Amino acid sequence: MEIILKDIINYKGINVKKDLYPIIKHIEDVDKYKDELETLSSSWDMLALLGQLGDINIDIGKTKDNFLNLTSTLLNHLSEEQIKKVTQEMKFKSQVAIDILIRNLFERTADIGFLATDDDIRNFIQNYVSIYNDDSVILRQNIQNRFKEYVSKYSVYFDIVLLDTHGKVMVRLNDEIKTEKVDLSFVQKVLNSNEDYLETYKFHEFIPQYKKSLIYSCKVTKNNSSNSENLGVLCLCFRFTDEMNGIFNNLVDTKNKECLIILDEDGFVIASSDKEHINLEAKLPIILNESYKLISYAGRDYIAKTCKTNGYQGFNGLKWYGHIMIPLEYAFLSDELNSIEVDNNIINAMMENEQHFSKELKEVFTKSKIIQDNLTRVIWNGNIAQSKLNSVNREFSKSLLNEIGITGNKANASLSNLNQTIITSILKDSEFLSSLSIDIMDRNLYERANDCRWWALTSYFREVMDDYSTLNYNKDDISVILKYINDLYTVYTNLIVFDKNGKVIAV
Repeated sequence: MEIILKDIINYKGINVKKDLYPIIKHIEDVDKYKDELETLSSSWDMLALLGQLGDINIDIGKTKDNFLNLTSTLLNHLSEEQIKKVTQEMKFKSQVAIDILIRNLFERTADIGFLATDDDIRNFIQNYVSIYNDDSVILRQNIQNRFKEYVSKYSVYFDIVLLDTHGKVMVRLNDEIKTEKVDLSFVQKVLNSNEDYLETYKFHEFIPQYKKSLIYSCKVTKNNSSNSENLGVLCLCFRFTDEMNGIFNNLVDTKNKECLIILDEDGFVIASSDKEHINLEAKLPIILNESYKLISYAGRDYIAKTCKTNGYQGFNGLKWYGHIMIPLEYAFLSDELNSIEVDNNIINAMMENEQHFSKELKEVFTKSKIIQDNLTRVIWNGNIAQSKLNSVNREFSKSLLNEIGITGNKANASLSNLNQTIITSILKDSEFLSSLSIDIMDRNLYERANDCRWWALTSYFREVMDDYSTLNYNKDDISVILKYINDLYTVYTNLIVFDKNGKVIAV
């Protein structure tokens, strides 16, 4: 018993678990029910005092204690449920933010791998002379149009830059940037890499307008052979800020002032859903091993959580983290305005599921019913007894018994409302998850539409389709290209090319 008492703190008349104490004062629903509890407590005290003037023979103090003990137990459960709801949602959002980002960046590694083998780009490098050569000017315009076509299909890039093996900018999508040459060490790093691509988030000389930019780079070779001659380096410049805004907008709930963040491996902010709130380059604690942590930042208390990515098909990207922070005074707002009516059959079914309701919590409602039934029986017996007496207090006692019954019903209703609040909290979680799931699916299917539109522009496909008589002879070459694409973009079970009459040419 002593150990139990050590773990309990009295908070404004409620016995609460010690670990809940720092947070419980910020939970609005608890505060609301605590006020109801205080009102009921005063009513019981008044009835107990009045009971001494009548002949009702009911131990009001015991009934009061029974109800208050159950209410305190429920308030502890409500607190735990609210903390669980908020922290699970925080974990989910920070996890989804980093996982969606990494999933989308995995697609970018496929993009650079495919575009770097584009025949038009290879031909351009091998035939380009200089800006003073008329044929080269036309070649350069054509390849810029090729880049524009690509970016119109994949709107996630703001620039495409093609460098020669000496670091000179041969052509780029955005001609307004006048950088002519980049650090040779960057080019050499790409050319000497054994990896299929290079992913860098830092300052890049050819994107001088940004302190840091996310670039996917790959060497362009003469052909697809592993020992083929290097021709140059292709760089895809990713719209990182736009990407993060799209992810954040689907996840952030502005009502509770939460801020979703991407941290680098040292805990510095590289993306923020609200830069006015938590700005880029701020340093924050990385909270991986706890379900949540209370922290202070810029003179304000927050509840915070960090998640590392689960990766996607072995791709983990750069060592970044999803992170979320909610000001403590906004983290546990009441959702009463958005409350939903829950059918009693659903409540009963959920109460039978120990995943939602523990054995201890179910016992609260069993005990509540027993107390209410006993109180009803005692009042009934009391009224019968009063009808047989000629006491001057008879009418007063009957009125008092009636008031005790009303107060008992209020106490029982308060417990039921608490139950409804806990149920609603659980169902709101389900609503949030299902809504987000469909958003994620829609986003991924949009990417698939982009893939198909771009692959249809493959120059080799166009060339062989122009000469229908030789189409059958080229089907193996088309199949090789399709297989290469499918190895890069792993979400497809098969890729198929038809001719204009609907005949399958290659798979």
